Amino acid sequence: MVSSREKFGKQVIIAMAVAAACATLANGASANDRPMVGIEQEGEPTPIVTLYGIADVGIAHAAATLPVSNSFPSSMKPDTQPAYKAGSYDGTKGATGMINGGMQDSRWGIKANLDIGESRKAIVVLESGFNLTSGQLNDAGSSLITGSNNVNGNSSLNGQLFGRQAYLGVSDPTNGTISFGRQYNFIYDVLTTYDPGMKSDLYSPLGLSGTVGGGGGMSEDSRLDNSIKYKNKFEDFNYGAIYKMGGTNAAVPTYGTALNVGYEKGPYGVQVTYDNFKDATKFDGTAVKLYNTESWMLVAKYKVTKEATIKAGVEYYTLSTPKDLAATFTSGMNYYGNGVSSANVKNGVAAGGASQKTAITFVGGDYDINEKTKIAIAQYLIQPQSNISNGGSQYSGTISWTTLIADYRINKYFDAYAAAAFVRFTGDNYDNSVNTALTATSYKNSNTVFGAGLRLKF
Repeated sequence: MVSSREKFGKQVIIAMAVAAACATLANGASANDRPMVGIEQEGEPTPIVTLYGIADVGIAHAAATLPVSNSFPSSMKPDTQPAYKAGSYDGTKGATGMINGGMQDSRWGIKANLDIGESRKAIVVLESGFNLTSGQLNDAGSSLITGSNNVNGNSSLNGQLFGRQAYLGVSDPTNGTISFGRQYNFIYDVLTTYDPGMKSDLYSPLGLSGTVGGGGGMSEDSRLDNSIKYKNKFEDFNYGAIYKMGGTNAAVPTYGTALNVGYEKGPYGVQVTYDNFKDATKFDGTAVKLYNTESWMLVAKYKVTKEATIKAGVEYYTLSTPKDLAATFTSGMNYYGNGVSSANVKNGVAAGGASQKTAITFVGGDYDINEKTKIAIAQYLIQPQSNISNGGSQYSGTISWTTLIADYRINKYFDAYAAAAFVRFTGDNYDNSVNTALTATSYKNSNTVFGAGLRLKF
């Protein structure tokens, strides 16, 4: 098996080769004074091939967490409900550790933007996420399957070479942009600016979990492999569509469509997303499971004053039994390079295929105390809906999550932050006297995480 260090070394070699190739193309394609390769700097021409990245590292304390991971993108999971069994915590306990990506996952990448005539541009993006604490590639899938540093968290970052983004496209000032490859779902794109918790990778549930913060019920669909993405603007309106190609074999079972339309003018902004995917995959530590997923989201923001902005939104998703039978995948599933036997392929998660439905609502905002300091507060409610009466096994409940963030911008590229998340679990879904799937003797109904960190953008 190839080690993370070997993967990272190969990644650097490939990235350097890509940068050199793009620079060669740019030398022939550019008719202006833009530098061929470089880092974007304020007041300077944008390079044709741009090297960029984010380094984010911090220290955090969680009242309860599964073991801090060197490969899970945000190291901890504060939405873990503390379990107590036989006189001690069952896998979850308080921990203080160094974390990756408190605000944003550490990453580096290459962007090429070449003039191809008539104001059109060819664009390519290759972006990799890594854990600054260990130098490993983001690889939540490996953590889930091996049980090593098991934080029990699904993610769309599962050890891929350029796991965050990898696409080629063409942009036109009138006709918009079309691109092909591994790309963000629109939910992820929109929440980048509409999450009142700054889409913090650790302190906001919309940043921590692609299930609610990008994938419409399925974390792996935060980023869509084999996708065609189109987006454009007309005056103050934006619109776009994605089609994810799949359904061909066990390696690429998921296929479907995502849509986005929005309006932003002056202090106002509103965005709507919808997606519908067939045979979406999720690995729960014991089996790969297939679902059909459907979701929609409505978000809005309003800049009350020059310093203050309020944001709010609602998201709703449904997971249901897929139309395609498990027999379609008789050779087993390939879960991001980790083979899973066909015996573990499940056709849905409940007898009769009763739908699992979840509602997410959030509200909050941010305020610029001065030109360097911003604070944000956000409240989230994540509410699974009961399907017991429909033959399912999901109970209703609520995860109530409060986020507080203070961010001090030393300059455009470097900032320091402190943050806290307060998480409370209520309802039958989180009560083991009702939900028999909870096996510990008892569960605490709250969790907290506090931390601080540094972030450098380049």
